Formats: sequence, C-alpha cells, structure tokens
Amino acid sequence: MKKHLLFCLICFLPHMVAAQFPIGSAALLLVNGAQAGSKALKNRANKPGEFVTYFRVGQDSIASKRTPENKLRGAASTDIQELEHYLAAANAKYRQPEQEFSFDNATSSLYIQRIRTQQPKWDVLPYEQEAQFYTQQSRARYTAAREREQLARQLAQQKAVARQDSLLQVARRRQATADSLRAVILARVRHVQDSLSALAQQQLATEDPAAAVEATTSQPKAVASSYSAVTRPTSTKGKVKAKVAPRPAVSSGPKVYICGNGRTEVYHASEGCSAMNRCTYQTLIMRTKEAQASGLRECMKCF
Repeated sequence: MKKHLLFCLICFLPHMVAAQFPIGSAALLLVNGAQAGSKALKNRANKPGEFVTYFRVGQDSIASKRTPENKLRGAASTDIQELEHYLAAANAKYRQPEQEFSFDNATSSLYIQRIRTQQPKWDVLPYEQEAQFYTQQSRARYTAAREREQLARQLAQQKAVARQDSLLQVARRRQATADSLRAVILARVRHVQDSLSALAQQQLATEDPAAAVEATTSQPKAVASSYSAVTRPTSTKGKVKAKVAPRPAVSSGPKVYICGNGRTEVYHASEGCSAMNRCTYQTLIMRTKEAQASGLRECMKCF
C-alpha cells in the first residue's frame, strides 16, 4: 500500500506543481490512485495464466495451477484451496505407475462449479484441463490393470492344463510299461508251464506208458482253455506280444477203453466187455491210434 501511494505521489507531483492544482485536488488524486493500486493487487490472482505451471507428458503439456495461500482472496478461496489440494494428490499418485490410480472427475467438477458461482472472474480453465487429463489416465490404467489380470489368469490356466497333460502322459507311460512287463511275465510263466508239463509227460511216459497216454488224451481241453484265458488280452502298440504255444493235436479214430492197472496189454471196444468188468482200476479212454502207438493190441472178445 505504501509503495503504491509513493508511486502515485511521485507521478502526480510534477503535474500538481506545474498546473498549480489546489491541495484538495491533489489529495483526491492520491486517494484514487491508491484505491486503483490496491484493487489491482487484490485482483492479481484473477489474471489468466497467473500461478500456472506446465508438466509434459509425451508431446503434450498439461496445465497445473497452484495458488499460494497468501494470494487466495474472495468467497471461493476455501473451494480453490481444496480443489488444488485434490489435484495435487492426484498428480502425486499419477507419478507412481506401480500404484493403483483412480480419479473422481465428479468431485473436481463440483469444486469448479462452486468456484464459478462464487467467484466468476477466477480462471478455472487450468483446473478443467488437469482434471480431464487425470480422468483419461485413470481409465487407461484401469483398463491396463484388467488386461494384466486377464493375461495372468490365462497363463495360470495354460500352466494348469500343461501340468495336467504332463501328468496324464506320465500315467500313460507307466501304464504302458506295466502292461509290457505283465505281458513278458505271462509269456515266461507260460513257457515255464509248458516246459514243466513236457517234462512231467516225459517222466510219466518213462514210468507208466498207459498213464502217459491218458494224460496226453485228457490234456488238450485244459491246455486250450488255459491258453485262451492267458492270451485274451491282445497286444497293443508299445506292448510285448506273447508267443502262444500251439494246441496239441487230438488223435483220430474211435474211442477205446483200457484198464488203468498199468499192466494191461489190450484195449477194449466197449466198457461193458467181460474183461473190463474184472478191472478194479480206473478206466482209461483214448483213441485207437493212441492205444496202438502205446503198444496195446485189440481184445479178442470185443473185436
């Protein structure tokens, strides 16, 4: 105030002296000059571009208006201060990309509307530009965050599917290995059984030819059924094929009956033969050619 009065006095003093104005007119001029200077100082913050700075985002410049507290005057000074604090907080969050950023444009719009109503001459254009920029950035970050979450879920699902497929492949390989081992074991078991059966037949033929003939006659059905039960699982890809021994051929010719005492030398055409009625041992049944191959001859009573 004193500076303005001194400035007015220095400016108007030469004119007063030159024109020989009365002292009252000079005083009136000084008072008017002081009021004009005070009013200009009071309305200084209302000038467009006052207290406005800019920060660059790419190739764009964003306005940012921050008014010092000692320069805030008028009915809307409180709303101006709160709006600028709100925008400053939004700017601080914007400068930290790792944090979630959300901006409520409705709040800033409400402050701007109240400032326009209470103090129409106040320049609110920088506030509107800054609020619009934060709104766009908030939406962009929200969209990017949702896309990252969706991508993370997709990656997690792909990993889960890949892990499940890997486990299924491991289970299938283990099953194939187990099936192969089972087939190999069954083949070896059958081979051992066949070897033992052949050895038993040889021993039986050496000790008792008639019993060996009976065992040979009664064996095919059991062997065939056991082989059919063993060879039922067919070989698949990756499994070992088990070799199946051929079924023993069944002798041809009509059936004949033999007394199983181990000493008989004849075979009978009927079980009701008088010679067979005297046999107290088990009756053996075989084909004619098998009996002849065993060294037996025909019974003279039956034939």
